[in-house]
Amino acid sequence: MVRALLVVVLLELFLLGSGRLLEVGPITVRMLLYAAGVAYACVYYAWRGAADREVVGLGFAFVTLQLFSLLFGVMRGASLGAIAADLQPLSFFLALSFFSATIRDLAQVRRVAFMVKVSAVILAVGYLIVIALLKSGVIPFLPFYLLMNSTGEFMFRGSIGMVYKGFLYLGVGFFFFAFDRRLAHKAIAALLLVALILTFTRGFLLSLAVVFIGALLLTERRKHLSLMYAMLALAGFALLWPWFARALMDRADADTMRMLDLKYVLDSITWYSLAVGHGFGSTIGYRLRIEATYFEILHKQGVLGLLFWGGLLMVILRRFLISLRKGNGNAALPFFLATLFVYLQSATNPFLTNPIGMSMVLLALVALGVLARTPARA
Repeated sequence: MVRALLVVVLLELFLLGSGRLLEVGPITVRMLLYAAGVAYACVYYAWRGAADREVVGLGFAFVTLQLFSLLFGVMRGASLGAIAADLQPLSFFLALSFFSATIRDLAQVRRVAFMVKVSAVILAVGYLIVIALLKSGVIPFLPFYLLMNSTGEFMFRGSIGMVYKGFLYLGVGFFFFAFDRRLAHKAIAALLLVALILTFTRGFLLSLAVVFIGALLLTERRKHLSLMYAMLALAGFALLWPWFARALMDRADADTMRMLDLKYVLDSITWYSLAVGHGFGSTIGYRLRIEATYFEILHKQGVLGLLFWGGLLMVILRRFLISLRKGNGNAALPFFLATLFVYLQSATNPFLTNPIGMSMVLLALVALGVLARTPARA
């Protein structure tokens, strides 16, 4: 029963974007699954009593940080609705308790990796089929555009492509296939890359390229081959980029908005806010949320907030390095690279601080914890 709940939770997270595709009024399936997962974790730990100390410490630090930000928001006169809007996506961090309670051995780690792979392939194949049907005229573009746009989950690049919020897992899934030595898995990685390119999203492509090329240089034992692979990847990226840039719609407005957001954040800094932020419910210009995750964290939670998310990354890095020493490098690598991908992508899109990207980071934290304490022979 618990395994089935974990599978359903993972599929919903990986495939359904922000979770708004399945909702009744203000209630979404994701909310119900979240409540069920946290409830199970409470019962599990009340009964078993044993918990990962680092997970408990991170949970305590997270709750403390959010309470401070809530208090600062109230003190500054922010509306309760705005405070709740800031707190709601962040509250998904508490799902860490469910993941920690259910992913406790290598079999469960492998199950998570398998679900990532399956979900990424479903997204890629589904997207490529839709693009082919649109280009061939089998699906009329305008009715399809109106239907998809009404969900709030899709953004169209004119008529040449579209971005679905769940497409983050095309990039995540790429790392679970790309470093597998089996030819079939490398072919699937190429398929995912093609689908990701056809979203015409600069952030996805740049983040994936940086992480992939860095991983090639650091993981290939034969360094001359590693350098050759990295140079080939860079050459391919250089050849592809001009075509990619021409295919994109004009992004000057989006770039200008990001610069204005940065200017507002910097202009709003005081010695006090630099440390702890302006609190939840504070706006950036006239907007409550912005695309640049780290600017928003700095504005609302200060350096303290940035230190929390940076500290989480350091814990994941430490667990990854221990996993390598335990002989579990092959299983650990995709989780670590996927985490880096989410962190990089969050520089320009709010993935880390909402369930879409946060879920992968939390899963990596737990999975790497299992791999760090389990010898490879187990």
